[in-house]
Amino acid sequence: MLTENDDMLSCMPSDFEVLELRRALHRGRVATPDVDKAWEHFRQTIEAEPAAVDEQPVSRFNRPLLLKVVAAAAAVALLVVLLSPLLKVKKDNSIEVFTADAGTQQVTVTTNNGTPQVVKGKSLAFNRPVRRTERISMLEVSNPRGKVSRVVLPDGSTVWLNADSHLSFPERFVGGTRDVGLSGEAYFDVKHDPRHPFVVTTAGMVTTVHGTAFDVCAYSSKNTHVTLLRGSVSVKNTNGQECFIKPGQMAQVSDDGKIKLSDADTYAATQWTEGFFYFDNCRFVDMMMELGRWYNVSVVFENEQSMDTNLHFVAEHADSLATIVSRINDLGIARISIKDDVMIVR
Repeated sequence: MLTENDDMLSCMPSDFEVLELRRALHRGRVATPDVDKAWEHFRQTIEAEPAAVDEQPVSRFNRPLLLKVVAAAAAVALLVVLLSPLLKVKKDNSIEVFTADAGTQQVTVTTNNGTPQVVKGKSLAFNRPVRRTERISMLEVSNPRGKVSRVVLPDGSTVWLNADSHLSFPERFVGGTRDVGLSGEAYFDVKHDPRHPFVVTTAGMVTTVHGTAFDVCAYSSKNTHVTLLRGSVSVKNTNGQECFIKPGQMAQVSDDGKIKLSDADTYAATQWTEGFFYFDNCRFVDMMMELGRWYNVSVVFENEQSMDTNLHFVAEHADSLATIVSRINDLGIARISIKDDVMIVR
């Protein structure tokens, strides 16, 4: 079950929702005026006027033309002064789709909303015997950015936690179901127990299984999906709609809140557990957010047009960020630079 902190966090806007809000505000900005184009139009207008026939001696200066030029220059100067705030807004009107976390990135375990305790190693086991008389505590494992951790639950089920993910569960499962809460992404290999369904609760979907392997990605309530590798899974949204998934299918909550089923690439869905970034027909902005999450760097788009470009890209978690950025730049989609722990996409 989710902890009280999880409940509070679920009320906050997700990264995806913040991104969409920023993009909406970005599109609502006033476009930067084309001063050069306006000047060229003004110049052509002046040159198109017929010259006056005058028998007076040619003066060294053409006073009417000089006045027009001065007036035009003054008009352009005034235009630049009046619109300079808008020009500045346009220049700074970038979209930050992911923000780095300045905190220390370590695996922690929290008991009953207590102080997080730092733990070492990539594998944590919680399947120790618990006496029936002991008070059952809720545990929360927080996995940092740039790391994949393996967690063995009290029933022997195994969970791989992706970067920046949080898993909550009791020290011992009691009652008719085995309930866990997830924020982020996890791959579950559930121990078979038909009498006690395994239930995963995320911010937008509840997944119920009896013994199976599946991937749940729930970094955002607007982009939650479940991919089934084997076994049988049912998913239910907040409106009570329930669907059963077959192996090789993915269930996703659509924009209208309904569950949509589609065929899934199970290989691509689980490559992160093997130490790879695997993006297939993936939106560029989603890929950049995933890289920002792994390397804990902010991601800023100055080139909004490239955000929805779909692409295929594969790399290793062990690769340096500079190496990955160089390879992405070779694709010619956009130009990425790194400055002060910020990836800037132009």
